[in-house]
Amino acid sequence: MRTWDCNGCARVLTFVPVSSVDYSCVHAQRAWALPCEPIAMRDTCTSMKKLLAPLILSTVLATSAAGCYGSYGAFKSVHKWNGNATGNKLANSAIHLGLWIIPVYPLVIAGDWLIFNNVEFITGKPVFN
Repeated sequence: MRTWDCNGCARVLTFVPVSSVDYSCVHAQRAWALPCEPIAMRDTCTSMKKLLAPLILSTVLATSAAGCYGSYGAFKSVHKWNGNATGNKLANSAIHLGLWIIPVYPLVIAGDWLIFNNVEFITGKPVFN
């Protein structure tokens, strides 16, 4: 961040240059005197925060769940049921696709990850057999 005096209006301006030709006052770009008009500049700090927050959150979640890896018994039970639901492979495949579209599989995976694997880790016994 730099401050400098505008010769056209004698104001002290503060700006963060994006490049060497980016100024926050029109007077620095023109030879004639005009009223001081600040030029809108990118807010690099806000865009950096928007990038870093999800990155830090995903890193914390990925490393915190590494110790509680379980057997994913609920997911395996639903998947096993899906494989034996009918005698037809095409029908089982359609059921499998339907269980992903109607978010059964994602909900079962989330339940395994958040609840059942942690219970299995704490008690030492699998929740689903």
